[in-house]
Amino acid sequence: SLVKGEPGNANWHRGLSVALIKVGDVLTKNGNLSDSIATYDEALAIRKELAKSDPSNAFWQRDLAVAYSKLAHAHFQAGSRDRAVSALENGKSIISKLVEIAPGNAVWQQDLAWFNQQISEMRK
Repeated sequence: SLVKGEPGNANWHRGLSVALIKVGDVLTKNGNLSDSIATYDEALAIRKELAKSDPSNAFWQRDLAVAYSKLAHAHFQAGSRDRAVSALENGKSIISKLVEIAPGNAVWQQDLAWFNQQISEMRK
């Protein structure tokens, strides 16, 4: 209702995406993968819009990469390896761009290594 009341408030949109990610996490843990994928997709759509609205906002870009990683793991658990790898590659692409901008950022370097490792493991 906060998002509907203030559709231009990016903070409310981000808050909703965080809540959706947490709901997706619970659904995934409980094995309800179709609902978790739908919930992560909803969060991903919000984060895509936020990232698109301000491409220079590295925080929102990283949020988008995180949403891709969550979606990837739900797809992988559901047996859709190709979709999982594709989502991880999308997340990796975002993080790679952040690393190019700030190669000394240790967190983004760790994120990039994590994405590379996950992609490698899922391709096995």
